[in-house]
Amino acid sequence: MLFLKKEKLEYGFIGDFNAKTSVLPDYIILDDNIIDILNLDEDNEILEYLFDYQNLLRNNIPLHRVSGCSCKPNNYGHRLLNLCKKLNIYSVNSRVSNDKGVGARTCKDISVVDYLILSSQLFPLLKKIAIAEFERYFLIATVRFVLNFKLHCSHILEAS
Repeated sequence: MLFLKKEKLEYGFIGDFNAKTSVLPDYIILDDNIIDILNLDEDNEILEYLFDYQNLLRNNIPLHRVSGCSCKPNNYGHRLLNLCKKLNIYSVNSRVSNDKGVGARTCKDISVVDYLILSSQLFPLLKKIAIAEFERYFLIATVRFVLNFKLHCSHILEAS
């Protein structure tokens, strides 16, 4: 995790989550009526949290994800999506760079279970992402997920 500001943490996760998410959303768009009913329109901190997904749109990053995997979402996928929604973090897969609009498979050339997940504020720092082509090792084991990415950051206060 990177600590970029004293008042707020920005999150980044990468790895094999064994989570099949298909194209289910990793964000929530709240109905404006709910904001009115709950009288939330004057609380800037809550509004910033509820509309965090708009940071993606401001940076020309699509909300809708695509996937080269036709698998149904599994339990880990639902858990990962719930975590994303609660923390306002988003899958980078299929949203930027070489994988934009592709959603390349990351496991045995069958499914997407490996992800790079970032806070919306980190997306503008992402300069490159590429998922390597499928490789077969030792005739039995298969490995696909070699994710190459670059983040451009000019000033980090602390790392933890």
